[in-house]
Amino acid sequence: MPPQSPPSRTRIGQAFSPGCGDAPDPHSFTIGGYPVVKKWLDYRHIEKLGRPLRSDEVRYVCEMAQRIAALLALGPALDASYAAIKAQTLALGPVPAC
Repeated sequence: MPPQSPPSRTRIGQAFSPGCGDAPDPHSFTIGGYPVVKKWLDYRHIEKLGRPLRSDEVRYVCEMAQRIAALLALGPALDASYAAIKAQTLALGPVPAC
């Protein structure tokens, strides 16, 4: 049996959004300019680890991608909720210094 290639970005992406053509792409998610999924995978590259990813590591990155995709999908609803709450808050005067 020929050796299997390591999971690619496409295969990992399909693991979190099967059949969802317009699902958010967790690979584009950044925190402070830091591409979260890409960096996680880069630190675990076969040349750095000296071994392929274990199944628990592959499972973890797929779960991480699912969580990021869920946050990205919730983004517009969270933004709308924040705007609605912000519009209903009371304006306070200057806060006295301690």
